[in-house]
Amino acid sequence: MKSILAVALLSLASATQLFHSPASAYAVNVAIQPQSAANPYELLAPRNVVSAHVCTVEVTDLATKTSIVGPKVVLIPGDHATKSVSVAGYAIQLTASISRDAQHASWEVLMRRDGEIVTSQKSDMRLRPTRVER
Repeated sequence: MKSILAVALLSLASATQLFHSPASAYAVNVAIQPQSAANPYELLAPRNVVSAHVCTVEVTDLATKTSIVGPKVVLIPGDHATKSVSVAGYAIQLTASISRDAQHASWEVLMRRDGEIVTSQKSDMRLRPTRVER
């Protein structure tokens, strides 16, 4: 009986190493929008197509409700770019691209802490037409 109890306790002790405290969960919000005009009078001029898009990232720690603003990338149609920032001990890397016709975009976000990947997300999306009719 003692040997069964010892084996049970030994098994339980070795199994407790498998249980880790839950890691934080992160929400990644990526926005890709047409770039606004720098000159307010430019809005009055007729334009057919917006040439550049701005891709921004915000990562939220769902446990603490803390938001971290990541890198911002400006892309023209057919462009591909990668940018990284370090904020509050995290390194956030954004890789984004837009198709030549500005109808399709893809992105990937990697967030690291102490060199370890904390979260990685990627997506492909269709963009709404950015034509301005006047």
